[in-house]
Amino acid sequence: MLQKSFGLFGLFLIALLSGLTGHFAWSQGAPARRIVVNPYAKVKWDTFRHHKANLHCHTLQSDGWHSVKEVVETYHKMGYTVLSITDHDWNWPNARVTWGHHPEELASPYPIGPLPKNYPANTTWPWDKYGAPTPEKLGMVGIEGNELTFRHHINSYFSDYGVWYERTGKEAPYGGIVDKNGKEIWEDDQLLDVKDKNGLAVINHPGIPNHHSWWERKPLQWYFERFSKHSNDYLVGIEVTNNDTETEKYDEGLWDQLLARLMPDRPIWGFGGDDMHTFDREKTGHDGQKETFTVFMLDELSTDAVRQAMLDGQFYFCKSTRRIDPRKNRREYSPVSRK
Repeated sequence: MLQKSFGLFGLFLIALLSGLTGHFAWSQGAPARRIVVNPYAKVKWDTFRHHKANLHCHTLQSDGWHSVKEVVETYHKMGYTVLSITDHDWNWPNARVTWGHHPEELASPYPIGPLPKNYPANTTWPWDKYGAPTPEKLGMVGIEGNELTFRHHINSYFSDYGVWYERTGKEAPYGGIVDKNGKEIWEDDQLLDVKDKNGLAVINHPGIPNHHSWWERKPLQWYFERFSKHSNDYLVGIEVTNNDTETEKYDEGLWDQLLARLMPDRPIWGFGGDDMHTFDREKTGHDGQKETFTVFMLDELSTDAVRQAMLDGQFYFCKSTRRIDPRKNRREYSPVSRK
């Protein structure tokens, strides 16, 4: 696992250094390249640990198939030390039961007690309120997260922001969304709301094709405008791999084009997320889950350190063509590094 992960990292760096021209300043007439943005400048390679992270996954609290407890414990067993559960803000809990995909007896009873103020658009946080161990008990960093699903999908981190389901009577994502004052809400509004909540945002899986009723693929110019309008102190990046070979060429090409246009003045960090909805091979329709994740290089494992690394680009993503069954306790699911 370690060798394969760093092999992927090496390929990523080669691609970065050879293809992403926005990372360099050129002197006219001079063949040499000068690096002007180095996200690893603070990394002490001999002492920093590499922490495996999943920043995009779902549970029974939206349209996932597994309880929060099973999701948390499975990723912990796989050696992940950073996890964000990003249930969709527009789904009511137990969507799979409502849709007839899951038997009633497996429905989640959570949340129990007083409902969150923005239920059902609330985040699945803290974990222990949903029947799972706390991150501290497992030696992990848990990040409060939400997948904003109306309009283009965007992951919000470190905040409880979500668009209230009751504020729209129309189908997501392009049927129209309004706030409590009747104003229509767009992606720019949601990004500014994340900023106001002191959160961070990542634009999700841009390459999904238009044959889904809930999706509209955006052109390069749309992303260029978003990253030009919103600064990197809250809109930090874009998913470049999302567990779907159908989208990978679009995602990678889009990222490359954005960097060529906006770097070095406007960094756009690339993330990898497996967008897990189920671990079950029979329900996914393929041979298990693809191994896609982000790795943070940290001198300490803490929420503040992970947040700063997301701002600085102090991480890399890995992706593989292989399929796995992550619920099997196999050695290959150990952390990338235990230095």
